[in-house]
Amino acid sequence: MSVRLDLGPNEIVALATDSLGNTNEARITVTRVEVPAEAPTMEVVSGNGQTGQIGSILSEPIVVQMFLRERDGKREVFPGRWSRST
Repeated sequence: MSVRLDLGPNEIVALATDSLGNTNEARITVTRVEVPAEAPTMEVVSGNGQTGQIGSILSEPIVVQMFLRERDGKREVFPGRWSRST
């Protein structure tokens, strides 16, 4: 599921109904800001789409590659080393 966010404040409403017809509603407001074109970016390499219990360790690491900026039509890879967080 994805939610399209416009620039600026966006209200997200979740409504749940159980089998007996009881309902509950939760609302949050998130603000989308414009990211400058020269800002660093991250791209998922592998491990996306996994599911698990909150607080549990996923079976595969989520691997991303970081890019500093685009220069002469090529993305400049962030210098550094791989790390793994648990």
